[in-house]
Amino acid sequence: MAGKFFFSIGVKINIVITLLLLFSLSSVIFFVFIFLHSDVEKTAAKNNKNINIMSANTTEATLSSIYSNVAVFLNEMETNPDDEHYISFFFTQKPEIAAVIMPMGDKTALTESPEATRGDPVSYINLDLLEQNESEVSMIDSFLQANPVAVSRAQMGETLLMNAAPYFKGVQILTLIFPKQTQVENKLFLPVAVFFLSQDLTESFGTGTNSSFLTNDSGDVLIHSDQDMVQFGQKLTDNPFVRDCWNSGRSVTSVIFTDEKGKRNFGDFEKLNGFQNVGVFTTTSSDVVFEGVISTTRRNIIFGSMVAFLSVLFIWFFSKHFTQPIYELTRAVKQISSGDYSVSFENKINNEIGLLSESILSMSNTISNFERFTNRVITRLSREGVLRTEGVNKNATLFFSDIRSFTSISEKMQAVEVVEFLNEYMERMVACVHATGGAIDKFIGDAIMAHWGAIETSANETVDALNGVRAALLMRASLQNFNSKRHGGPKAPRIKIGCGLNSGKVIAGQIGSKERVVYTVIGETVNFADKTESLNKAFGTEILITEHTWKLIKKFIIAEETPSVQEGKTVVRIFAVINISDEEEGERLLKILDDMPYNDPQINRKCVGKNGPQTLEELRLLLGIEAPDLNNLNLDELGKKYSIIEEPPK
Repeated sequence: MAGKFFFSIGVKINIVITLLLLFSLSSVIFFVFIFLHSDVEKTAAKNNKNINIMSANTTEATLSSIYSNVAVFLNEMETNPDDEHYISFFFTQKPEIAAVIMPMGDKTALTESPEATRGDPVSYINLDLLEQNESEVSMIDSFLQANPVAVSRAQMGETLLMNAAPYFKGVQILTLIFPKQTQVENKLFLPVAVFFLSQDLTESFGTGTNSSFLTNDSGDVLIHSDQDMVQFGQKLTDNPFVRDCWNSGRSVTSVIFTDEKGKRNFGDFEKLNGFQNVGVFTTTSSDVVFEGVISTTRRNIIFGSMVAFLSVLFIWFFSKHFTQPIYELTRAVKQISSGDYSVSFENKINNEIGLLSESILSMSNTISNFERFTNRVITRLSREGVLRTEGVNKNATLFFSDIRSFTSISEKMQAVEVVEFLNEYMERMVACVHATGGAIDKFIGDAIMAHWGAIETSANETVDALNGVRAALLMRASLQNFNSKRHGGPKAPRIKIGCGLNSGKVIAGQIGSKERVVYTVIGETVNFADKTESLNKAFGTEILITEHTWKLIKKFIIAEETPSVQEGKTVVRIFAVINISDEEEGERLLKILDDMPYNDPQINRKCVGKNGPQTLEELRLLLGIEAPDLNNLNLDELGKKYSIIEEPPK
């Protein structure tokens, strides 16, 4: 059935085998992916948790060591407060400690009102470390002054870890603030602030697939692989994972969460024993975890695709010997159905398919030759099954053209020369009709009959009429180009033509006998167009249109009225077409002319458009037509088809 898609046996075999193979391979790849994905997910979660525990233990051990060493140091200072040698020894043994500060002094007689008993601060500074890191003691003071709440919390018995790096111009320094037990019987403690380098602790966290970082309960970043976050004192309070872990109240948390970029991550959290405001976080991206799984799956898919591809190739090559000739026949039939008759076959086969191929070639050549003997629009519509062969009333514009004095011209040529001359002339004129959407009805010797709106219409009588006049103006320029290449002798005469157009109702249909039919148009409108063309010689014009056509397109053209004519009781006004009045329309016609390979743009612009003739006098001068004496018209030249009843208005 026409237009129905179908599959050949070879294609069906390829499809079935390929689908079975793809289903099998896809099932294997899918289940391997599921099981491998599950195993990797469990392993990744376990590894992430273990790394978090290791990082927490390392951090806890480091902070405990600092706490215990500073506690011993302070106890010694209580006994020997002026022992400079011991102070130097302490900082030599603990070079990572930058300072030990007691912001409220070392008074032990504290009361319930610490503000009233505040002592002078006691400071033990590692000046060598500060100098090496281009830091100053004032930076320590700035930190303490900026964080009075932390000092107060330590006084109430809390141990805090804070980031001091922003106060030390980016040097990685943390501050451990803890309470020192006093000997008085109250709940207040002496706060101690220990400033120490966190570089060794940062390095112990390391970088890689799993990323560990340290924060306090205020969200301050204490240790992170991104050093800028530490140096600029950034907070992670807006990080959902960090916020939820601190708000949960749990000491240990293991979750799978989605970050702000929409990516899934494994996350673990653990608070430090003895340092409850400090927590270690470890995360790893699922993209990294499952990269191996995805890579393996991708390789499996590629391998499976290669196997499927090779299988399809094998089946395709095997079936090609049987199916290729049928494919060529199908292609040829579709090509002919689309109107392209340049059919050929790559291989000749000495069997039934070969005989069918020769028959299709013969049919294609026959149809191609037939199309040249009739109208190509009719052929296409007939091929598409939309041509109405019964009589149909249509509104159309009819066109006739004729070569002036053709009989005397042809008598001076041989038969071959006449046919060659007419074919060259017709080639140019027919191109003008087709360029404007017209249809050639027939050739009557040297005359051309064409129409617009009879077979295919623009659904607008004005457009059809205007297209007819456009074609006539294109013929004017094409004829001038044609004449410019001829020397004017008997064998290459320069010619003049006359064109007549009329618009109105016609009957279109297939007319003839069972043996031979033609699709044509008939009616008074057709006859009037033919008779109008015959007036050109007597009126000294080239393109004449009746008032029926003029009324449709008068605002688009430049025209001058000629004498009206009468046939029987019918009086018709006649107009000579000079040019197109619209400049843009003139440019469109020139574009069509310029695209024709045998035309000269300079000649085109003398005939059509803003540089073309604007009056009948200018037109006659361009075409070499003498102005007639309208008062003494020779009715014999008109074949007595008309009677002249009046002259055009002055």
